[in-house]
Order: sequence, then C-alpha cells, then structure tokens
Amino acid sequence: MRRTPWRIALTFLLLLALSNLALDRFGGDISIQGDAWGALQQIAACEQQSATPDVVILGSSRAQAGIAPPVLAGELEARLGRRFIICDMAVTTSVPMEDYYMLRKLLDDGVRPRLIIYATADFAFNTPVTETNVPVRDNLEYLAQLRDLPDIARTHVADGTGSLFQSSSWYLDFAAARLVRFYADRRGFEIALCKLKPDFGPCPGILPDDAATVASPELPGRVYPIDAREGWYPLPEATTLSLENSRWQYTTWLAHYQVAPDALDFLGRLVDLARANHAGIVLLNTPILPQHLAFFPQPSDYLHYLNALQQFAATHHVPFYDEGLGFDDAQGDFADTNHLNYWGALAFTGWLGVHVVLPQFQQYHSA
Repeated sequence: MRRTPWRIALTFLLLLALSNLALDRFGGDISIQGDAWGALQQIAACEQQSATPDVVILGSSRAQAGIAPPVLAGELEARLGRRFIICDMAVTTSVPMEDYYMLRKLLDDGVRPRLIIYATADFAFNTPVTETNVPVRDNLEYLAQLRDLPDIARTHVADGTGSLFQSSSWYLDFAAARLVRFYADRRGFEIALCKLKPDFGPCPGILPDDAATVASPELPGRVYPIDAREGWYPLPEATTLSLENSRWQYTTWLAHYQVAPDALDFLGRLVDLARANHAGIVLLNTPILPQHLAFFPQPSDYLHYLNALQQFAATHHVPFYDEGLGFDDAQGDFADTNHLNYWGALAFTGWLGVHVVLPQFQQYHSA
C-alpha cells in the first residue's frame, strides 16, 4: 500500500516526539556532555548535592575560579554548628541573561537555594559585545526555551550570525536544538560513542579532558585540585602569557564600554525570581588587579559600571559588596588581571564567608 505524504509526515513527527521524550527522560548525561561550556554540568552538580542548597553562586569564571565552596562551607559550619551545602554554578563568560536562565532551570528542576551570591563582572554588562561570545550562545541553546525567543531577539546574541530568515541564523539553530533533542545533543552522542572505543578515528580529539587537577605553570609537580562536585575550578599562578591574554581578551570585550539596559533588565528578573522562590540574594563584585583598568576605553568606564550596580542595588533593595579594587592587589594571588588563583581564592573565600555570607544568611534565615 502506497503511503501518502501526510502519513509519512505524521510518522516522522511521531518518531521525533518519541525520541525527544526518551532523551528528556533518559538522556540527561548526554545533554550534559553535549553542552561543551558547562552550564548544564554546573547545574547537575548542584542538583546532585541537594534539593535545598544553602548557598548557590552565580556569575562568570571569576566566581567559578575565585570562590571556593569547601572554604565557604567550613567557615559557616564552624560558626553555625551544622553542615552547609554550597554550589558554585558560575560559568565562563556568563552574562546576566544566561545567569537568569540558569537559575530558572535550577528552580524548574525543583531545587530551592536559600541564599544566592551573584558575582558581577564588568565585561558581562557590556552585552553588545559579550552576548555574542560562543559559550553564551551555546549555553543558551540548552538553557532557554522557544517561548524565550522574543526576549532573546531583543538582545545581541544573534548579532553577526545572519537575520531571522537566513539559513546561517543563530535563531534557526536555536529553534532546531529546542525542537530536535537529537540535534541539540549531537556532541553528547559523539562523546558517548567514543567512550566505547576511545582510540577510534577522531575520538581522541572528541573526548573531553576529565582532569581532576590543574597544573602549576611555574612549579613542576605542583597541582591544584578541581572540585567538580561543588563547581569550583581553580586557576594556577599568573604568568607573562596569562597577563598578555587578559590584555588581548578584555580589550575586545570592554570595547565601546557601556552598561547595557538588557543586562540590567535580566539582572532585575534574576532578583525577582530569587525572591519569588524565597531565596535571599546578594550582589558581589570580585577582586581585580589595578592594571585591569587599562583595558577599558576610559578608566572612568569602570566607575560607570560600579555606579550602575550601586544604583541597581539601591533601587532593588539588594545588598551590594564591591570588592573589585583594593581588596587584593598582590599579583601572587591572581591567575591574570581579573581571576583569583587557587591561593587567592582560599583567602578571598575565607573573608567572604565571615564578612558577607554569614551575616546575610543569618539575616535571611534567622532561626
């Protein structure tokens, strides 16, 4: 019997729906592997710890490297006499829009944090530039939904990728990833297959590096432990190359600097979402070295960034701790001009636990 076109189309849609349902139910690890930049991995690590983490940290790699959950938990436990669960969910290059969708996904999965530390970063608010970063675009394909497309279309995510109607458009890739899970998770399937035979063909270049430590570039044999369970990915000492990489990277990311309205809008949504789910929230500007200011078009641009955050905090009644300049000017505590290294993270997190997280946690959740 000859199949009519509508039957073929119906069969295809049915198979597509079944494959999407199967991947939604059983393909969690595939999706996590497919998201190369780690947003889903950070969320999953938090969810595996607890459905009610005490503290969740959001932000960019400055928080991912510079806030050490074991130290923070230790400071709180010593003073409050109970076990604390800390999740560092910060992700490289993240911007407020991505952070909002990360928190929403965590909440949609049934996890209810008690306090959120949102670590701000100067570059993240210059969204006409930084929303076009590849990690942001890729992570959004896993974090956002089709219903979010009108909001995303008002941002700069798709700039330079083509119009809504061109085949090269990011929008079409986003829609395909949302509608066809197999397409979204194609990298995860490649990794899963390569794990069966790691030395086959292109597999050595496909399999991710699952290193448990970071090596010191200066001291042979010294390594720093990665704490993937709690989301902490520390960095080693600064080198001439890492400092030069800062100059190259941030001269681009801070070009034509502005605190963009869409960044403040998504930050406001994040604050509202936290409060709607009975979570306290604190804004934190993490340490940078003074030479980082040289990467702005004008040094006063950094003050513009701080003023915008202070005004936002006052308007939204959110505590804001500015520890950017002056907290730590020792290059030995940094991996480059704006990321704390392993030793700097230990010192900063100890201070953070006593002077910020402890009083804020007690204020929001006093017995």
